[in-house]
Amino acid sequence: MDPYPGGESCPYCGQGNPAGALFCNACGEALVSAPAPTPAAPLSSTLPLPPVAVYEVRTWHPSASSKAQDRTLSGLLAMVIGFGLAWIPYVGSIGSLFVLIGLFLVGLGRWGFGRAHRDKVLVGGFLILVALIGSVILAIWFVFALLGDVSSSSASVAAIGSQLQSDLSTFFVAGAILTVFTCLGQVVLVYELSDQQTRYLLWTALFAAIAIQVLVAMILLPQIDTVIAQATSGTTFDPTPIQNLESTSSAWQALAVVPDLLFAYGYYRARERAKELSSRPAVLPPPPGTPIEFRAFPSPPPPP
Repeated sequence: MDPYPGGESCPYCGQGNPAGALFCNACGEALVSAPAPTPAAPLSSTLPLPPVAVYEVRTWHPSASSKAQDRTLSGLLAMVIGFGLAWIPYVGSIGSLFVLIGLFLVGLGRWGFGRAHRDKVLVGGFLILVALIGSVILAIWFVFALLGDVSSSSASVAAIGSQLQSDLSTFFVAGAILTVFTCLGQVVLVYELSDQQTRYLLWTALFAAIAIQVLVAMILLPQIDTVIAQATSGTTFDPTPIQNLESTSSAWQALAVVPDLLFAYGYYRARERAKELSSRPAVLPPPPGTPIEFRAFPSPPPPP
């Protein structure tokens, strides 16, 4: 009779043992196999990184001073006035003078809003000055070329007309290119001080100026042949048709009011933003109470 009913017999010696016994009472061998150790959970290869705060920080050049910023603000104000006057007949030269004064002041204060702004001011100012010097040279050349063509006594009327046609075409094309250079410089000059909407406004003004120049060229260039033919139709040269062409060109150039006013408004917006930026500290943390955007770095994909 089994002394331990319901117990477990030793697999080694056959001795009966009480139920639940782990070792044989006779030989001491283990009655049940030790449970296999539970494997540890594998370490994840994608450890999440702590979240980071995302906010805007603006840093100015350490040598930036309020004086340089004041010069920039004054220069932008002068340029706003200049653009507002540039398209008006008989006072356009006064507007151009205001623009030049403003450009000079912005150049003096180029360090007021950081290195990137400084670089844009240098590039934009260079483009505007090149266009200005080119316009003066073009005007002087055209006057002397026109006087030389008209006063030539040895050349025939037909030769004078051919030379005048070439000079007029060169004058209109070169003038259009210099206008584009000027407008491009005006866009670059305040690019770093402009928000996204103001940049769109400045680019719109540039493309409007280009469109006007193309339109004027398409209208006036085909008329040059007719004007020259009328001026040289007699035995002597008649400058009246050329003067009428210049008047027509001036009338079409009045369309420049569109890009001029766009530039005036764009520079006004850039000046308002520059005033806001000049009132900020050197490093701007998020204002108190402003929600901060937290963005966690994405985990890398698991290894294959």
